[in-house]
Amino acid sequence: EAVRMHPNSQQLYFTHEGTGTSDVLYLDSAATLHPLSPWFASYAALMQWNSGYEGLCFSPDGYFLYSAIERPMRFEEAIPDALAVAKICPVVKFSLRKNENPPVIFGYPLQRQENDNGVSALLTLNDSTLIVAERAWLRTEKKNIVRLFTVNLNNTVCIDDLPFDFYGITEVFRPKLLLNATHEIPLREQSVSTGNVEGITFSHDKSFLLLVTDNNYGNQTATPTQLYVLKIDENP
Repeated sequence: EAVRMHPNSQQLYFTHEGTGTSDVLYLDSAATLHPLSPWFASYAALMQWNSGYEGLCFSPDGYFLYSAIERPMRFEEAIPDALAVAKICPVVKFSLRKNENPPVIFGYPLQRQENDNGVSALLTLNDSTLIVAERAWLRTEKKNIVRLFTVNLNNTVCIDDLPFDFYGITEVFRPKLLLNATHEIPLREQSVSTGNVEGITFSHDKSFLLLVTDNNYGNQTATPTQLYVLKIDENP
């Protein structure tokens, strides 16, 4: 689902998502895949069908890995009566240094409530800010709603006093809209709908933001792979 190169070691890391399992993996020097930690597969046991680890990024210093669960997970215990629960996706902050503290789990509140909406990608902006990609498929209109948000790791809402276990989430992000990419895209003499964006990254000099779509099982006729190249305004 996602692939990133570690900023220091240049090792490749991946997120994997199946029908009932999901994991975070890394590639060693012999080109062999290994689970990063048994914790990830165990934590994803309550994920919805085909909605596991999707986004992946690192802190600029390479000390931490962040990964997001695509959609809210199932609850293992009953929610207390008269308590409403928003659609919140877990975002894991995992230390890559040995003998560090256990993972910190943030909550990302989805900004659209459609069932097909979810987190599709993560990108590090700086040491305190992540970019989160949300995309929803609107079946009636037959189009994708793709929006990018920023979240500040140091500006969250503490929820560690809830009367039940909310997937281990202790802090909830406050998303701010960065980009709304839901319109038809002009392409020569025709236009195409925004695709299923599942990857975001910067160009080598950070002058462009690149978005890439999932072609949904290789269907290049109905859902061709799209690559969006967005120029970043140096003086917004």
